[in-house]
Amino acid sequence: MFGLYNDTSNHTNTTNGTAQEDVGSETGGNRFQYPVLDSSYSAYDRFFIAFLSASLVVSGVGNGCVLWTSSKNVLRRQYARLHVLLVSLSLSDLLQGPCQVMPQLVEGIMRTWVLGDSICRIHALTRSMLANISVSTLSIISLERFLNIDSIDGNVHLATYSCAIVCVWVLQAVLAAPLAVWNVLATYGPLQRCRIPFSVLQDAQDYTVIVRVLAFFLPLGVLWVGNLGVIYKLRRTDRKASTH
Repeated sequence: MFGLYNDTSNHTNTTNGTAQEDVGSETGGNRFQYPVLDSSYSAYDRFFIAFLSASLVVSGVGNGCVLWTSSKNVLRRQYARLHVLLVSLSLSDLLQGPCQVMPQLVEGIMRTWVLGDSICRIHALTRSMLANISVSTLSIISLERFLNIDSIDGNVHLATYSCAIVCVWVLQAVLAAPLAVWNVLATYGPLQRCRIPFSVLQDAQDYTVIVRVLAFFLPLGVLWVGNLGVIYKLRRTDRKASTH
């Protein structure tokens, strides 16, 4: 957002109608000059700056409270299955604030990327990873509701959900590991201004498609199926209650 969709694959920066080539050097390659956005703020820019600011505050306060309450119950061993799942969901959503929203907000205000190459790599690396973790956790929550909607104590042990959450984080880390390695080895600029530069390699581009299918769309499908199953069970329970 705020100019992240500009084409920077040719390693040039156009400012005031003139193209500026890469200058400076880093270990192993050239340092990419981050494009400077238009200094004027459009209504679109003002809206998204306000939106990002509000979402950063609301997400930080809301997810922070949920994480604090759920973590406190877990540490006291006064918790249920849902508390463990909420810890994972609130943690992944909370991390999106400093890793995603804050860098975009700073970039929108400063009109260019000023946070350096390391933050740029973290920003690009966690862009899909944290969202995938949130969707995967939501899919587990929907399955938990579906399996236990007719039972107070539940049919699945708490350890099963804890292992599922650990597997989600480990799986997303494993899927994101090649991106981290590529970020370190990339020598022609820090991720083309915070975008994974996989379009230059067909194999890497194919990998991103596989990652999106495995890490996002499959959990999203499970989430929909689980929620539809919960709705079906609730309607069936209501019909049974109305017949008695």
